[in-house]
Amino acid sequence: MFAAVGFGAFIWFLFVQPDIIWRIYSLNFAFGAITLTMAAELRRAPRRNFVDNILLGLLLVYGVSFFVRPVLVIWIDGPYESYDNIHQSLYWITLTFSASLFLLIFALSLITAIALDVMEELRLESHTDPLSGLLNRRGFEQGVAETLRNSRRRRMAVTLVVCDLDHFKSVNDTYGHAAGDYVIMTFANCMRDFTGSNQIAGRIGGEEFAVLLCGSDRNSGRLFAEGVRAGFGLLPVPHLPGDMRFSASFGVAEWRDGETVAELFMRADRALYEAKKAGRDRVRVDNPLRSPAAPLAPSQHTPRLPVVDLLP
Repeated sequence: MFAAVGFGAFIWFLFVQPDIIWRIYSLNFAFGAITLTMAAELRRAPRRNFVDNILLGLLLVYGVSFFVRPVLVIWIDGPYESYDNIHQSLYWITLTFSASLFLLIFALSLITAIALDVMEELRLESHTDPLSGLLNRRGFEQGVAETLRNSRRRRMAVTLVVCDLDHFKSVNDTYGHAAGDYVIMTFANCMRDFTGSNQIAGRIGGEEFAVLLCGSDRNSGRLFAEGVRAGFGLLPVPHLPGDMRFSASFGVAEWRDGETVAELFMRADRALYEAKKAGRDRVRVDNPLRSPAAPLAPSQHTPRLPVVDLLP
């Protein structure tokens, strides 16, 4: 619309009422309106980053310049009665300089924005488990370390829930690995339905999952785990017999101030082992008064994450 109006005004002042000044105004005002429209569209884009804000600022400045620059330059250097020496005029010099500078900065900013988007996509891919769609082990470790640092500063309760699919090996042995993948995807979808935006969920092993609940104590963690356990037990798994149901065992541990990440996982793992030992398909909460260094009972159940401290 702005282009049509500007072109129409240009034609009018070219053939009907010839006037160089108004032809200049027609083109500049049309380009200015188009540029500001682009800026308005970019402003409504969700989740703008720093480079996006730079692009928005460039469009705003360049759009406004189409209204200010011709009026100011013609007031200083004009009026122009003909095209004689127009290419040596102050108007043409400022037009060429501003357009070249804007296009250069805009191109560099656009390349930077594309590069940052590609880097973010690669980072998300490297931190995401392709089968479940949850965080993988690396992404979960980094999320836990960052969350515990913030929770330590804000004195906020944090609870870790680790879970393990029951008898998963028998599914692969009986129905094949493809069936096992469907079980994992079904459980991941169930877990995703129960987690909120302030919670971190990940697949940290073959059939092993974990969720970090921010702002939740051990009782809230147990309720969360019971909800996931009950919900998963009711879900059918695609491409498996319709009456077949699966279960998972859960261990819950609330983070204690001054506790390392390794100690937190050790206590949650210990509670998970107790759930397995008690018959599976149940939730166990670690006793916060028990020493985190107490060893697990002998079994094939091993800690889900390496015993290292991820916090400085």
